[in-house]
Amino acid sequence: MPAAGFDGCVITHNCWDIAPAWREQLAEGRYLVLPLEIHGYTRAITLQKHGDVLHARGFTFCEFVRDLGSASRTTPVADLRGGELQLRFEDGEPADVSGIEDALLGPRHELPTGVTVAPQESFETLQLYLATTLPGRCRLALDRERDSRIAAVPRGANAPTVLSAGSLA
Repeated sequence: MPAAGFDGCVITHNCWDIAPAWREQLAEGRYLVLPLEIHGYTRAITLQKHGDVLHARGFTFCEFVRDLGSASRTTPVADLRGGELQLRFEDGEPADVSGIEDALLGPRHELPTGVTVAPQESFETLQLYLATTLPGRCRLALDRERDSRIAAVPRGANAPTVLSAGSLA
């Protein structure tokens, strides 16, 4: 390592935490760029070092290979409808899913939130905000191969979901 630290660092695998050594070995005012997974959403984030703090300077949506080996994590899942659907809990233990099967078979209810998104406006910040602030968050994933009626949805596609008292949104 150079005496003043590295001029920059680029991490090329999906990570869910920032290793202290990456910050410690970075020169003052220089940049760390990494694909950081935050509650199941990956963003390539540019961080700039100021003292002992890394300041975010920009981000964009991306997908990378997840950590493997000792740094890897598994994503707990709860199967619904015989495995046709899954709730993916990116942050650890699955929440209570009792009543969700009944909710999926029952009538649909809609409640307008008042939130609007302008044409050409990105959903990236909204997804990240919801993923980092709402309790009961998870991802609803489907198995396209088991339901040909939804062939337009890519395999492994999933939607941000919130569980609460036997229902989901």
